[in-house]
Amino acid sequence: MVLVMVAIPVVALNVLSPAAYGQASSNSDAVGKVTDTTGAVIRGAVIHLVNNATGAERVATSNDSGDWVIPNIPPASYHLRIEKSGFKSAEIKALDVEIGKTANSTVALSIGATNETVEVTSLPPQLQTQEATIGQVIDQKQISDLPLNGRNVLQLATLAPGVSPPQTGQTGSPGRFGTRQLFITVDGGRGSSTNYVLDGTYVRSIRFNNLSFQPNIDTLQEFNLLRNSFSTEYGQGQAVVSMVTKAGGNSVHGTIYDFARNSVFDARNYFATTVSNPVKPNFSRQQFGGTVGFPIKKDKLFLFAGYEGLRTNRDTPLFGYYPTAAQLGTPTYTAAQVILPYVPVATTTAKIYNAGSANYAVTPTATDNYNQYTGRADQTLSARNSLFERYVEYKSNQFLPNIQGGINNTLNARNGVIGHTFLLSPNIVNEARIGYNLYFNFENGVSVAPGTNFASLEGLKFVTGLTDPTQFGRANFTITPFTSLGVDSVTNQGGKENIISLGDSVSFVHGKHTMKAGFQFQNRRVFLIADNNASGAFTFADCTAPKYAAGYTPLFPGDPANITSVGTCALRTC
Repeated sequence: MVLVMVAIPVVALNVLSPAAYGQASSNSDAVGKVTDTTGAVIRGAVIHLVNNATGAERVATSNDSGDWVIPNIPPASYHLRIEKSGFKSAEIKALDVEIGKTANSTVALSIGATNETVEVTSLPPQLQTQEATIGQVIDQKQISDLPLNGRNVLQLATLAPGVSPPQTGQTGSPGRFGTRQLFITVDGGRGSSTNYVLDGTYVRSIRFNNLSFQPNIDTLQEFNLLRNSFSTEYGQGQAVVSMVTKAGGNSVHGTIYDFARNSVFDARNYFATTVSNPVKPNFSRQQFGGTVGFPIKKDKLFLFAGYEGLRTNRDTPLFGYYPTAAQLGTPTYTAAQVILPYVPVATTTAKIYNAGSANYAVTPTATDNYNQYTGRADQTLSARNSLFERYVEYKSNQFLPNIQGGINNTLNARNGVIGHTFLLSPNIVNEARIGYNLYFNFENGVSVAPGTNFASLEGLKFVTGLTDPTQFGRANFTITPFTSLGVDSVTNQGGKENIISLGDSVSFVHGKHTMKAGFQFQNRRVFLIADNNASGAFTFADCTAPKYAAGYTPLFPGDPANITSVGTCALRTC
């Protein structure tokens, strides 16, 4: 199945006051008012906003109302300096501009010489009056300091009110990506109703609306969870998780880490009792990596790179309820004869495992491995021109075992973006984005006997498992009340998604108003494979033996003579 989609361009126009500039998808804004100590507004003050990491500078001038706006700036820590002839200069050495937020820095100037400087060390608490958006920013300190079991960025999103992690059986939940945690629910919405954005480009699956991959949290500067009334430029979703990656700076900075877990330090699995598992199941998990950021040319060119790897092996106790050899007997029909040698052998009819629900136990090993690479370059081409490029590649595989066989779940993703910001004038800023997102997710079943064409041996017709080697697997025999016999999970489902996006927005500051207009174009190409029940299935009721006429002794199992009740003895009658 091939599905080709082209998104219709959307033009959004926001007309706002200087203190209510609409949010950009990955950039932010700084606004403020300049007054004297009596509260009278100051016109013509020069505002210098300098990125503390890269030295990039933006300049603005206060208007007749003393207001100033600097739109479309990357989230970062800035040095703010305000100058006006006849007044002492004022500066804030660390003004934090958060993703998707408007930083307000109203400052009062004192009479004096311009070469005299007053340092403002703190600003009054900011009440959010500039916009109606409801959201919460998780900053770099929280990302770095809060402990996370698994280092998943979406775990941090649950710090916000109304956000919950994935729940089993939740309506509208995405799926088909193994045990990876790639979505959240917000304010009671569906699991597939949240949108995910990285550096202004979509990073989600079209099929299930889940996050395309798990970003390395050491490469993230911060993210913003937008819950309600956010800007139209985000386009889709009941809620939006907007993330921004770190960038290099004029100083060298980096991290290196290794998080280890081991069964030696863990308690025994509650269900892995000494009866089913005399030896404690093994568990080993290593999550390791590092980041580095550095300048190539001071104040001009910066690089940032990160890597993270995961290696997990977990012995997983699995339980089933199967017929004993005596109950199975000697089948006389082809399909039953083929499948019988592969049926798990239970030695007792008593349910002795898993809190008295099973008579068979096995402990296969589940694996979860990935490698992730992140690279970013930032260039300050001139006082009016800045450019950045960022690329992430993620390759992963999980093996999820069943009692026999299992599923290899492969998830590969690539996401890249090029962003260009250009100041046409001090009051007009243009921001362009070109983005690419690839999402490849495939479930490949692993048979109990790889390469064996069970469908042919069983005599089945008209199933994919008869001709496709990737679908070779046993037919599924369901016999009440036993665990299914012969299930090999060779579903082989998945797909490949490619999204190319192009967007542009222009911000125009005029007097007390800021206007923003833009468009986004997407080319979506989705290739899907979904082959269900490729190896066939048989279903039987409770296994009851046939009844014979009084005084008659059957000559062999399944003897058709003198039967008064056929019964449903499964493998003998299939």
